[in-house]
This record gives sequence, structure tokens and C-alpha cells, in this order.
Amino acid sequence: LAADVFGASDDESDAAAAPEEAPEEAAGAAWVDDDDELKVDLRSAARLRKLRKTTGDRVLRGGELETRLRERFARSRGPQAWASSSEP
Repeated sequence: LAADVFGASDDESDAAAAPEEAPEEAAGAAWVDDDDELKVDLRSAARLRKLRKTTGDRVLRGGELETRLRERFARSRGPQAWASSSEP
């Protein structure tokens, strides 16, 4: 029961500590970020219309939407030390 709950004892773990071979993986991103594929229609809600730079702006992708939201926050609240400081 102890071996099932706590795993192998120290004697067994030394023998089992042989290096494991990593499975071969294709080179590329570790994950796919769904926000990169996001598209938002700025005409769909009044609160989104405030993010338009020109009246012709209709659809934004995720990265551009984030940039505009950050710019809007900075304009309305001013610079925030907690948001821009990289000090620990």
C-alpha cells in the first residue's frame, strides 16, 4: 500500500532514474493562442465604437484590439506605475 501511495522506495527509484527518452516533437509553437485568430466587429456595440481610429475601421484582430484597449486605458486613466513597472 505504501508503494502505491508514495511511489517506489529510494532503492527502486535509483534504478528507475535512468534518463527517459523524450518523444520527438515537431518544431513550432508550444500552443496556439486563440486571441491571435480573434476578430471583433467594432460596429457591434457602442463601447467598441470608441476604439475606432477612423470611421472606416470595422474589424480588428486580437493583437490590434489589445493595443487599442491599452491606449484607451492609458488615455482615460493616465500612466499607471503598476502596469508599466518591470521592477520586482
